[in-house]
Amino acid sequence: MLLAEAGLHFDSVAGTSIGALNGAFYVQGDGSAAHAEALCGLWRDMANIDVIQTSGPAMPRAVETVFARRQPAVAVLVNLFAAGSHTIPDPEQMEDMLDRWIDCEAVCTSTKEFVVTVLPSTNAIIDIAKGPWSDATYLSARDLGPEELKNALLASAAIPLAFPSKKVRGRRFSDAGLADTLPTQELYRRGARWIVSMFLSDQTPQNRADYAGANVVQIRPSEVIDHRFGSTFDRSRSSIERLIDLGYRDAGAVVGEIWDVWERIASLRARSDENVALADSLPDWSLK
Repeated sequence: MLLAEAGLHFDSVAGTSIGALNGAFYVQGDGSAAHAEALCGLWRDMANIDVIQTSGPAMPRAVETVFARRQPAVAVLVNLFAAGSHTIPDPEQMEDMLDRWIDCEAVCTSTKEFVVTVLPSTNAIIDIAKGPWSDATYLSARDLGPEELKNALLASAAIPLAFPSKKVRGRRFSDAGLADTLPTQELYRRGARWIVSMFLSDQTPQNRADYAGANVVQIRPSEVIDHRFGSTFDRSRSSIERLIDLGYRDAGAVVGEIWDVWERIASLRARSDENVALADSLPDWSLK
């Protein structure tokens, strides 16, 4: 919100999980403060919408399966949900929310580049176990088309064991949060040289030395954000307001850094232009 108020606009966006959803909303709009406020409004409305609902058939089927097999109940449940055939939250609620929030056609045809980060999926347990050592996959909205982009966004938000993985172009993907929560290297690889990194944890590493020739600004949370499973699904009004306010304050803390860098570059360019003009005005002392 504050970055938009400061007049900053971005030509390319990459996001993982909830960052992909926010990124898609940004790309489909004009990047104005009003558009950013509209996104904040949608998040505030989440407090009045029961998006995380229990999947109707999930619990009865799980109970039936447990008592129908002569195996330890925990082992049966793990196998059941790990396979992705059952999830406790109802995935249709997430799809409905995505349809209300995101205009996939507008995202795909936007002048802004948009990249969704996903993780190739085997099953939920393996995805969790291998996630930190797996290579994320980066999908460009321009290459996908609206329907496949919707699947990619659902895959990016498909937290293992909570939501089922989704197929995109015949391959199954899930949330890449364990593999790459901050896909700025992908933007750098695609040519971005002015990068603003938005962190959800101060524990996420990023070495500016890995971005040779680029200016990297980091917005890190000044307060601890609880990433435990239950907190991930906390959609209370107080929690939403706290996170919006925290993001606003943390962005404000680095806006000065951004303008300072830009002013220095503008000053250097101005001096360079002055030197060129001065050199052009000097008489030609060459011998004839």
